[in-house]
Amino acid sequence: MREIKFRAWIENNEEMCEVVSLQRPHVVVSCIDRSTVYMSMQQPMTQKLLKLDKVKLMQYTGSKDKNGIEIYEGDIIKGTHLFVSRFDNQSKKVKMNNGIICFSLYGFKINIDKGEHLYILSDNDVIEVIGNIYENKDLIK
Repeated sequence: MREIKFRAWIENNEEMCEVVSLQRPHVVVSCIDRSTVYMSMQQPMTQKLLKLDKVKLMQYTGSKDKNGIEIYEGDIIKGTHLFVSRFDNQSKKVKMNNGIICFSLYGFKINIDKGEHLYILSDNDVIEVIGNIYENKDLIK
């Protein structure tokens, strides 16, 4: 069973945070405290209580990229997708640059070419997260 968790983009602060708790109409997020520079590798986290309509939620897909990075809705990826045709059961590899992870009726998909092509995200994909739609708008074509 897939782990259900979310992250949140707080637009007015322009920061990505981990969702700790989600209870309508609020969300509790945990964000890196950027007010102080720390010498250690581990940055302290601060928690914030926000109205749900003030954040953009992104759900974890349950998959990780080739580097072990968790893949969320809104992530921008590149790599190779293994596509199996429903018509002739033939498989072929599709190279992707700047695909966007999105959620649809049938699960998580890779949206490429501005919605013209959708592929179901699978464990056979060799992909890498290169950014997300909020922090890396320059990667969206």
